[in-house]
Amino acid sequence: MKIGKKQIVFASLVLALGAAVYLNWQFSDTNLVQTGAEQTIGEAQLVSNQSDESTKEDSNNSKTESESKDSESYFSTVRTDRQRSQDEAVDLAKEILESAESDEAAKTEAVASAEKIASIYQQQSNIESLLKAKGFSDCVVFIQNGECSVVLKKSEIKEDTNLVVKDIVSGQADIELESIKITGV
Repeated sequence: MKIGKKQIVFASLVLALGAAVYLNWQFSDTNLVQTGAEQTIGEAQLVSNQSDESTKEDSNNSKTESESKDSESYFSTVRTDRQRSQDEAVDLAKEILESAESDEAAKTEAVASAEKIASIYQQQSNIESLLKAKGFSDCVVFIQNGECSVVLKKSEIKEDTNLVVKDIVSGQADIELESIKITGV
């Protein structure tokens, strides 16, 4: 059996894509989305006759805790959705490559698409890892059409956040500073 250049290129692309998926899996949080029922099991609620001030403080603390839980579930949900859509795009490219009926132009386009997806996926993963290394507890990065959107917790956005985030994104993804958007959750 003769191995041609196309088979070698295809095999190397599949290996690169597999490596990108594995590295993202290794460096991403593996927190699972919890349902409301699982979160309330074992929680107790204290009922007492306290003054209005302490009741207001307790309600403020519970609001902060619920906002924290909401933002955590937001990040895990968005990561899951992003992973699902990227997996679907990769599966479509694999189907085109494996299909004997596909013409060479479609196969070439599928390989280019798979390379682009793997590159973007790796950039997103690198940016998220570097932002966590800079002290941000959680973040999600979206790269699309030459633009980058970074979602952080609102409580972590400070004066120097824009500079730090834009420096990391432009260094990892070669995106212009004007095309980088930072959003708080």
